[in-house]
Amino acid sequence: MKSLNKTLSLVLVLVMVLGLFGAAGAAFKDQNEVGYTEAVNVISGIGAINGYEDGSFRPTGTISREEAAKMVTYAILGSNLASRLSVTSTGFTDVSSDRWSAPYISYCVSRGIINGMGDGSFDPTGEVTGYQIAKMLLCAIGYGKRDEYVGNSWELNTAIDANKYGVFTGSKAKLYNNPATREETTLYVFNALTGNKAVQVDYDKTRDKYDSTGNKTIGDELYNLKSVDNSFDDFGRPASVWTFGQNDKKISAVIEKPVATFTKGFTSGELYKALGVAASDITVITNSENAQTNSDKVSSVKNGSAQYADNGIITEIYKTSNTPSYLAVQIIPSFAKLDNVSSTKASAIKGAFDTYTIGSLSGDVFTTVVDAQDDVDTAIIKGEVSKGDMVLYYQDGEGNLYIESAGTISGMLTSINYKGIVTIDDVQTEKAAAFAGDPLAINVKQEQSFYVDSFGYILGVKKAAAESAKIAMVLGTDSFSEIKDGKLVTSYSAVIADLEGAVTTVSTDKDSFDLNLAGTVCDYSISSTGVYSFVASSEDVAVSSITNNSAVLNAGTLYANSLTKFVVVDYKTDEKGLRVPAGTVSVYTGIANAPSFPTLSKTFALDLLPVGSPDEVAEIVYIFDDVQAASSDSYVYVIGSYTQTAAGYVYDTIVKGQAGTITVSDNTSLNAKTLYSEIKLTGTTVTVATAATTNIDKVGNVGGLLFTSDSDNYGFAGKTISNDVPVFTINTTSSAVTVSTGADLSAPAVSEDAIHIVYSSANPNAVAAIYIVVA
Repeated sequence: MKSLNKTLSLVLVLVMVLGLFGAAGAAFKDQNEVGYTEAVNVISGIGAINGYEDGSFRPTGTISREEAAKMVTYAILGSNLASRLSVTSTGFTDVSSDRWSAPYISYCVSRGIINGMGDGSFDPTGEVTGYQIAKMLLCAIGYGKRDEYVGNSWELNTAIDANKYGVFTGSKAKLYNNPATREETTLYVFNALTGNKAVQVDYDKTRDKYDSTGNKTIGDELYNLKSVDNSFDDFGRPASVWTFGQNDKKISAVIEKPVATFTKGFTSGELYKALGVAASDITVITNSENAQTNSDKVSSVKNGSAQYADNGIITEIYKTSNTPSYLAVQIIPSFAKLDNVSSTKASAIKGAFDTYTIGSLSGDVFTTVVDAQDDVDTAIIKGEVSKGDMVLYYQDGEGNLYIESAGTISGMLTSINYKGIVTIDDVQTEKAAAFAGDPLAINVKQEQSFYVDSFGYILGVKKAAAESAKIAMVLGTDSFSEIKDGKLVTSYSAVIADLEGAVTTVSTDKDSFDLNLAGTVCDYSISSTGVYSFVASSEDVAVSSITNNSAVLNAGTLYANSLTKFVVVDYKTDEKGLRVPAGTVSVYTGIANAPSFPTLSKTFALDLLPVGSPDEVAEIVYIFDDVQAASSDSYVYVIGSYTQTAAGYVYDTIVKGQAGTITVSDNTSLNAKTLYSEIKLTGTTVTVATAATTNIDKVGNVGGLLFTSDSDNYGFAGKTISNDVPVFTINTTSSAVTVSTGADLSAPAVSEDAIHIVYSSANPNAVAAIYIVVA
């Protein structure tokens, strides 16, 4: 993979500079394929033509007769009025009244703008030629009343008038009797609305003449369309701008060509070579015309300041007539997660739109338009983006939010230095100015995936998916030495818990053993001989406490849900009487089933989903601390009366869910039908601690909430109960014990002789065990 799969050609760079960062008006995802940018921006900006649901414009696609009828209707009526047209009958055999295009076809026919096929049909899906579109527009302006566009000479007359009144101005079409493309059609509409020769006319039947005296263009009269020269776009770049509406909303900006464009840091010599002047002749503004103009100069220094050139920052330099003689406009993106994408349905007064949110910033993209002056996009999206994706973003001077999807590269990361130069598969790549994170924290000598911008600069590390991530917690390390061939040979091993909680003993290298990684979450690699190498993970998040049924693991960082796995290290007492990890784990799935741990010092949570779709939910939590959750195992239930024997008084008990007996010397030491948290025997002498329980006669589990009663009233007890809580049903007559779980409880449960509920010592609002006594 020596090529690094960059595919970053000059074309892509130009698309980035002139497309994403140069877009004004409707920013279609195929904007760079549009030849008549000004016309498409203006006509889509007033709502006369829209793109497709996938965000494309498809400039070279053809247009149907019904699409042309809609486009012309919207152009000459305005989107607000055109969207409210209705019709009960079209008069055409192939256009029903409920067809989407019926209102527009009927309107155009009533105005004499378009006709049927002469046989009672309209042919709504038939393609439209350049001449047919031109005829429709000329009729919309007021011509055609002399029947000049009917009969055998209609194409010739249309060609003469379309050229005379500027409808075909700027067109590159070779044959106008061929099907018109979408962008050609848009150009003709633009010319008919804005051209200085396309003034609306009135027909004087008596004189058989057209009169334009005092009339305006449709664009001027209906839309207040204005072309503003010597202006600036929303980034502060010199441009010719189109505005419309009473508030002079910008809908298109034709940017002047910069004299120099940089997408990385550059030297003073490179700047002088491009401009022929020193940096002192340049004023710098950032991201918008409203940004503060400052005295900082464009520089090759990469110190993180927003005013300086750096990797992935676009610096466009324009010649101006003012002093200083050059203007440098910088567009500086940031890199972050797209927090949310929400959809709002259309209403009678507002079109449907999608809202994109990044932190405190948000913008809308309209999928339908009711009023072109109000239903204006405030977000511009480049590429395919979804909720949770990592994206580049920035705002312009009007507060519009620009969002671009990030690319990825992958390979073996062999080195990274303090300057952020990364070597992947022997190819050096630099980090972007928008890089997120500490480049020196990236693990080397392993396969890595990175996010990159359109120039190939690295934006951040792309985490592996949970199913492919090589991550484990090291429970302990060990070594074994033996004599082989007259030499002392030492082998090293580690006990690890993987992402499913499975415990395995593996061979490891000496470095991993010496690192004493017990209780550490690690990334690992496996050599061809099966030897594991461990490096402390940079992906884990420390957790200080866990509360049953509380989603918060680390305030503002990570959360748990019903799929989160909790891997709890089990402990044993060694030969010295010390509690040590047993080399086993207990696994709980779901926060409702996890024990509560009020104080933790060596617990780590990991969000292992790709950064392209982060959800801030941990897939796994490793708990290494020597702490114990409340457990039913330590409880003893005394079933009934005692039996006197030579050894003492024998009581029937339930210990760890199993029937058993206990012999004591004093028949007053234990009480029947009593739950004890601890019974200690010294010989036959007993010391007891009665468990703190709640005695009730009904219990039920409703969606993880405990419902109880000690009378006829049955209601929420204000406690939580997880599905794997042990439930022991004890028959005091037969001494039989049935073991079930909280998931088996109904609501309400049947009333029994006695029900004992044990609450967690770590969380008094959570149930640890239930004992149900049946007579």
